[in-house]
Amino acid sequence: MTQDRSVDERISAWLLDEAPEQLPDRVLRATFERTYGSRQRRRFLGRRKIGMLRITPALVAVGAAAIVIAVVGVMLFPRSGPTVGGNPSPSPSASPTISTPPGSGASPAPIALGGEVAISRIVDGNTDIYLISADGSHAERLTTDPAVDGMPTWSPNGKTLLFTRTTSMDPELSDVYSIDIATHKELRLTSGGGRHAGPLMTPDGKRIVYDRSPSAPGFHVMNSDGSNDRLAYAIHDDQWTLQGSWASSTGVYAKHGDFDLLVVDIDTGSVTTVVSGGAPLGDVALSPDGTTFAFRSRRGQGGVFLMDTDGTAYQPVLTTYVKGPIGWAPDGKDLILAQPDGWLWVVSLDGTTSVRWTEGISSAWRPSPSG
Repeated sequence: MTQDRSVDERISAWLLDEAPEQLPDRVLRATFERTYGSRQRRRFLGRRKIGMLRITPALVAVGAAAIVIAVVGVMLFPRSGPTVGGNPSPSPSASPTISTPPGSGASPAPIALGGEVAISRIVDGNTDIYLISADGSHAERLTTDPAVDGMPTWSPNGKTLLFTRTTSMDPELSDVYSIDIATHKELRLTSGGGRHAGPLMTPDGKRIVYDRSPSAPGFHVMNSDGSNDRLAYAIHDDQWTLQGSWASSTGVYAKHGDFDLLVVDIDTGSVTTVVSGGAPLGDVALSPDGTTFAFRSRRGQGGVFLMDTDGTAYQPVLTTYVKGPIGWAPDGKDLILAQPDGWLWVVSLDGTTSVRWTEGISSAWRPSPSG
């Protein structure tokens, strides 16, 4: 690798030579959240940046972190405390990659958002989950463990939050936890070493599906209290990713590689192909009404796109390629995009309005508590 190329170009060239097609979304997402916290701790402790080193076997662990930095573009500084909604304080990071499209005005009108949302964010070098009100009137820290807490998802009744706690990335060690919002009581649902991540509760609220490896690799199902764990669908490569939404009461969306979106039935183990061989699909997110997918893609110049759940009606939202997780606002009219500046942005579906909203890595809107 020549020294006249940028760091990300050299890393990319090395990847193509040494590890072609070995960057599944699930590995990137988990490593992203772990690296995100590690970088903040190093900056918080005042460590100095070092120059580019030659890639050697001894630097594989460092390389994994660098890979995600190159792919996700995380370049954040520690913050003394959370900022929610309203008029956010200036971020010390570089300018955001999302910009207001031409013709929409320099100062887009704020987008009204309601309810509460769980946010994974870094404060003073620690990655935890916060419950915030969308209007910025309330922020509550839900987790305090020194490990990296991320990938939040809700129970259907809005009373319980599921998340992944990652304690190591070399090798990856992570477990699934739940937290009761009323009491703040945490419950560890998985154990035994390895990766246990990406939890998603079934629509009836009785079971949880999650991704596990390297022991009994595949999508596992367990009761909501962690009991009766079983392998629902075995996977034999690292290209599979749960997509965080349900197609039916037992069918969960999953992605294989960059191009195939499928539905896996956790009771029968059957697989149905939804989309195959089209544009590259990154971080697919289902709309609240279950009719539309939002996803990142490298198609053309890259960007954020929409398509119907049968793979038709393909249309662009942004023609600027974004690198973080994608979510939906509960009204189904706006997308929530994580960006390398460390903020979540609200973007209208037609792409004409974009607003820097709140600091965070990923978000999960809370269903209205019931029962």
